[in-house]
Amino acid sequence: MAKVKGPLMSLEASGSVANTLVFSIWKGRPYVRELVTPSNPQTASQVAYRGQQGTLAKAAAAVLTAKKDAAGYGSLFFKALRDNAESGQSWISTFMRIARARFDSVSGEANTGIEAQSARWESIAEGLNLVDYTAVGPTGSTYTAKMQAYHLASYAKVQLGSTIIADLQDLQAGEVAAFIAYVSASEPD
Repeated sequence: MAKVKGPLMSLEASGSVANTLVFSIWKGRPYVRELVTPSNPQTASQVAYRGQQGTLAKAAAAVLTAKKDAAGYGSLFFKALRDNAESGQSWISTFMRIARARFDSVSGEANTGIEAQSARWESIAEGLNLVDYTAVGPTGSTYTAKMQAYHLASYAKVQLGSTIIADLQDLQAGEVAAFIAYVSASEPD
């Protein structure tokens, strides 16, 4: 129910009336608007998209936690992301847009590469503190930590030109520690 000051004159009001109108104050001025309830249909494609975005965000969090501060300290991966960001976009916007476009195209390849060398991808995931992510929604798809590590490595190799991992399908033992250091080691510029 709306609370009013100066009823009849309606000098001030806040709250909603009959689930149709909302009274409030914005920048010191009272206003009234229609009550709007957002729609969330949770279609299969919408849930899949949110799951992919969540997966990439979880993977990007490994990079964010490696970044010490805005003064230029951070991992080599973060520096490459920052330096390769498109003009007028933040590094995370560029990363999410490009990685999202690549997500579907490398998923089949990722499953093959990850399963063939599961222990090494698991080592990278653990080294970067990645955890499995289950998307919210009716399908509840799970994106493994190994998959997130694979997508980070794929992005580093294809988009940033990293040569730390020579072949994503044939990950070598020495490349595991080198890639973890590339993503998470914090060094001054």
